[in-house]
Amino acid sequence: MMKAEEFPQNIEELRLGSIYNVLYKGSLISIFSGTFFSFIYLAETGNNMIFLWLLFVYLSGIKEFICTYIFKKRVEFIPLSFWPKILTFTAVSTSLTWGAVSFFMLGVSDLTLNYIFITLLIGISVGGAFATLAFERTSICYIFLMITCLIIKTLIEQKEYFIWFVILQVLFILYSILLIRVFNRTVRTAEYVSISAQTELKLEKELQTEKLKSIQSARLASLGEMAAGISHEINNPLSLLRGRVDILEEIVSKKNYNEDDLADFVASAKKSTDRINKIIQSMKNLSRIKDETEFSSFQITDALEEIKTLVLHRLHLKSIDYQVELRGTYYFADRGEIEQVILNLVNNAIDAIENNPGEKWIKLIETTDENYDYIHILDSGNGIASEQVYRIFDPFYTSKEAGKGTGLGLSISKNLMARNNGDLYYNEAFDNTCFTLSFKKV
Repeated sequence: MMKAEEFPQNIEELRLGSIYNVLYKGSLISIFSGTFFSFIYLAETGNNMIFLWLLFVYLSGIKEFICTYIFKKRVEFIPLSFWPKILTFTAVSTSLTWGAVSFFMLGVSDLTLNYIFITLLIGISVGGAFATLAFERTSICYIFLMITCLIIKTLIEQKEYFIWFVILQVLFILYSILLIRVFNRTVRTAEYVSISAQTELKLEKELQTEKLKSIQSARLASLGEMAAGISHEINNPLSLLRGRVDILEEIVSKKNYNEDDLADFVASAKKSTDRINKIIQSMKNLSRIKDETEFSSFQITDALEEIKTLVLHRLHLKSIDYQVELRGTYYFADRGEIEQVILNLVNNAIDAIENNPGEKWIKLIETTDENYDYIHILDSGNGIASEQVYRIFDPFYTSKEAGKGTGLGLSISKNLMARNNGDLYYNEAFDNTCFTLSFKKV
């Protein structure tokens, strides 16, 4: 979790922005309320001096309009750190302006006018306090200054029970300050939770992006390791196709051909191009990167054919026997990602046994039990040393010689299996080296 001091630098700007978005509305309410009160006051008392007070109310409102406009325009010569001070100054001037009306009410006995006066004073003070709640001291200013002016008025008039009125007014200030502090901390906590959630979401997205990059790097690394074999696999049918074309050209030039010969040449050419297309399609399927796992139901048969296409040259070159024992099981997962996992494991198996003396083989076997379907990738190796087993799925750990492995293959493969609601683990139940893919039955 983030600490408060680790909040984004623009948190003050966000707080100020939320205040200035409503401050001009509060200024309009203040001006209308002041105008309304002034005319009622004039009608009841005949004191024209109230318009001097109203002038200051208008000036305070205009000042807040100007501050809001300047803040929204982000004037560069006023640093962000200065705006809380401007906000506090605005709050103090507005509070003192409205507090001053208390002294205009000295000696006024009309109950209706007094009720209107008290209602407006409390309404403006509480409204200003809640509008600036994100800045605790500024918020307290509204309540403290306005109600303090009311207390002074009460002390000057010293009407009956005035001490009790003063006590109630002081309690109102203390209670308001307590509420402001509670609400302020609630606002800060909400900010903290919101920003923490946003930060965690951002980190999660970055992590997901890095995982996708790692997956793509592993795919390209697998293709890179097989580049020589793939080029050989493409070159064979391509050479055959070119040879057939040369022969066809010679036959056509001599005009010594029949329909059966042409049909044979066309069939041979189609077979060669189909072979090339199959290899290229397998490469495309492996190298395709996706943001999300695409679940579908499939049998592993076709996937294994594509994998065999990509590793066939390496298998032949190292005289490794490739055996498949399938049950025709259907899996609900992302076929492309499962292909990559199996391809990584087959390539690892080839790397592990290619220089071993004696018989060399790789087997892919499907088994099942009551709850899970399994794909076992076995090779003729004698297993993995016990001290290495617990580390083989760690990122960047590799037992291969320097420059041959990235150390990401098994780690990424395990993550891919987790994305597909499955698991990948080293299976010690077999005498030879075995990695097992497990899928929970749907």
